[in-house]
Amino acid sequence: MKNDSELIIFESSGTSKISLLKPVIIFGSLLSLFSIYFTLHLAPLSNQNFKTLLYTIKNDYSSSLLEEGTFNTIGKDFTIFIKKRTNTGQLNNVFIHDSRNTKKPTTLIAKKGSLIKSLTGTKILLEDGTQHFYSSINKKLSVLYFEQYLLNISDETQNRLGGKWKSPSERTLYELKNPDLSNGDDQNNLQAFKAEITQRFSLPLNVLAFSFLIVSFILSQKFFRTENKFFTIKVLLLIIFLKTTFIASSNIAIKNIDFELVNFFPSLLSIFLGVYTLYKNTRVIA
Repeated sequence: MKNDSELIIFESSGTSKISLLKPVIIFGSLLSLFSIYFTLHLAPLSNQNFKTLLYTIKNDYSSSLLEEGTFNTIGKDFTIFIKKRTNTGQLNNVFIHDSRNTKKPTTLIAKKGSLIKSLTGTKILLEDGTQHFYSSINKKLSVLYFEQYLLNISDETQNRLGGKWKSPSERTLYELKNPDLSNGDDQNNLQAFKAEITQRFSLPLNVLAFSFLIVSFILSQKFFRTENKFFTIKVLLLIIFLKTTFIASSNIAIKNIDFELVNFFPSLLSIFLGVYTLYKNTRVIA
């Protein structure tokens, strides 16, 4: 409408800038209502599902990842060699080097093995094999014979984080307002929980406030008969400024005690600048 001089026609016919802003305010309000639903319900649910999926991918070492005839490195603690793998998932002639205990590394050699998936991670059931211990302290090698041996090859740290503690972005409002004070991770992130609550309410407000400022800026610009590239650059710089202000406010709200209300600063600043821009432009015209 700006490029086709349609806004000039409306203003020349006596239409006020407030009337031109009404469609933006109405549409922005509708988007804000949708945004409330997303920020309060869908966003934490999707973040939680994504983290669960990511954890599953990291720890689900299926037969496709354990290639036969090669040394497979699983994380930083396990090296696994499989001579042959059957279509049923059976592993034949398995070699596993476990270096979780640096002072006492372990090597397991078994004739057969199979992968077992459980809620606590991926495990390998070894059958008819030996376990070799080498103590760097005693300089002694020990051998243990076994019929069955269950080895957990999942990362216990990742399992603990993925299964027991939720980040602020994964939590519902109730969980954010009622943290577990007996949990050390929750105590260390109390300010992050407060900041997350205010951010979920400030984001829908940003949708309306940012659009109000941008359209107010567009309506305040002079009319040019030819396309003005500098006008487009100004709009892009304004968008970058708003995004930068939002990121900076979010970081301040998380890292500083009792500064969670700073998340509303970008919206309030946008509303103030938008009103000021319209007021200033009206005075110039008058």
